[in-house]
Amino acid sequence: MKFEIGKAFDVSAKRTQTRFQRLGERTAEVSYEIVVTNAKKETVTLLVDEHLNGDWEIVGESQAGSRTSASTYSFVMKIPKRGEATLSYVARMKW
Repeated sequence: MKFEIGKAFDVSAKRTQTRFQRLGERTAEVSYEIVVTNAKKETVTLLVDEHLNGDWEIVGESQAGSRTSASTYSFVMKIPKRGEATLSYVARMKW
């Protein structure tokens, strides 16, 4: 299942930047957390595409994802019926 935020009333997501740490003049690590809530009566599988700019790498993640393009890292999440799931990751970016 793929949905756009704002178009699915029974599946919702909240993305929060949880940390920003500058490592050098042109390098930083940024942490994100995505909480997805499912109000449906069945489990939902969701593709989460995160778009990142510049030269980046994922240095930590709560579940395995994959680089699908030069600017996209993708995760597949299973959200239990009438429940929620949380995904977190850390990206190191250089510019």
